[in-house]
Amino acid sequence: MRGIRPGTIGLLVSIACFWMALYLYVPILSPYMSQTGAGYTWIGIAVAAYGIPQLTFRISLGAWSDRLGRRKPFLTAALVVAAASSVLMALWPAPLAFVAGRFLAGVAASCWAMFSTLYASYYPREEALAALGWVAFANSLGQVVASLVGGLLAQRWGWQAPFWASVLLAGAGLGAAVSVPEQPSAQRAIAPLQAPLQLLRASRSLRLASALGIFSQVGAFVVTFGFLPLWAYRLGISRADLGLLTMASVIPSTVASVVAGGWFGRWWSARTITAVGFALTCLTAGLTVLTRSEPTLFFLQAVFGWGRGMLSPTLMALAIEEVEASVKTTAMAVYQALYSVGMVGGPLLAGVLVQQWGLPSAFVLAAAAAAAGMAAAVAPSRRPEVASEARSHR
Repeated sequence: MRGIRPGTIGLLVSIACFWMALYLYVPILSPYMSQTGAGYTWIGIAVAAYGIPQLTFRISLGAWSDRLGRRKPFLTAALVVAAASSVLMALWPAPLAFVAGRFLAGVAASCWAMFSTLYASYYPREEALAALGWVAFANSLGQVVASLVGGLLAQRWGWQAPFWASVLLAGAGLGAAVSVPEQPSAQRAIAPLQAPLQLLRASRSLRLASALGIFSQVGAFVVTFGFLPLWAYRLGISRADLGLLTMASVIPSTVASVVAGGWFGRWWSARTITAVGFALTCLTAGLTVLTRSEPTLFFLQAVFGWGRGMLSPTLMALAIEEVEASVKTTAMAVYQALYSVGMVGGPLLAGVLVQQWGLPSAFVLAAAAAAAGMAAAVAPSRRPEVASEARSHR
């Protein structure tokens, strides 16, 4: 694994703060909504609301960034919107406000492609997977700290404390972003409305990464960031331990993201790494509904998180593998927008299933999605074509 390059520390810190701001309250969100009187359907809608703007805005924002040749302005705007979303949910703890707040959080997350491609721009193409491993590491590290601290804050100072702490973290991310270097691109990408379709037609790896990303996000947002905290809370786990439970998933995900970007990437193909990651998430999601033991629940989430961590940098690298530098942000945005289908559709469907059949049905859905992803990853394919059609118009 290559080391972190000088001058990029500020960006990694900003990435970590960004994800802490977005996820600090996630471990207690569904139990808190339940305490305020929201039903399962409202909880599912609130979880899905985070993915809706990512599905609708990411491609246009990524194409806009490529057209401007800039990433950093989008980074700072995302941190401001993340803070605003937390303020809304803290001031107005009602179902509709939670939906609106998570929608704004999704708007902020729609700029994630700019964070990752800005960091990848500091490295040559052949080091992209290793570089994106550090991006995934900073992402997961932010979620680790958020998972631990969010639950403790709720336990000590009440349900709303994590939302206010989220605002402070977004401010810290803005401060770290000041030192982030950026050399505006001299190239200009093709027109925003043309770029996504051309990229999808030209790059088979982007199409594959996007399809697999949908399945991976169903698992993450139905289980770890969706109905697992409510399942655990019903089993008697405290608010503080809800944060630890999420952390038990995110810490292995953090480590696996670096290992997948480095050691695994040298010995295994991207398809093998992806298939193993899906196999682990499928197995553990299915076993979750069979356990009533707190230690076993923590262990299963650790394995589930390791599987998710293997998927993250591998699919990001696959998404931009075949595209030219001038449209990499657009390609990353296409990938992230399409995988948002899983972020939206998974929780929405899970909410309906849980309302009808009970909480175990959510985990069955997550296991089924992971099984489908594993099957797609190992399916035979033709040699991918290079996406040379998506060239910039100067």
